[in-house]
Amino acid sequence: MPLIDSSHRAFTDREACRARSAYTRAMSRAPHVIVGAGPVGSSLARILADDAEPVIVVTRSGSGPGSDGVRSVAADASDP
Repeated sequence: MPLIDSSHRAFTDREACRARSAYTRAMSRAPHVIVGAGPVGSSLARILADDAEPVIVVTRSGSGPGSDGVRSVAADASDP
């Protein structure tokens, strides 16, 4: 099945390969956002950070697992 761009034009094989590569590069730089720093969230953040993946941990207080490569952010879902 050919890939179709926004102008409804079919990609050539070479263009499709470039599009997939660009998508993969963009997604590899996107951070993983983990909501909650309990046992599961903290463990997952450490595992991802150990694999050099960008990680953001969101908690009410802004505290997190305190690992290198993990950014902590304060947020509350009940705030308007």
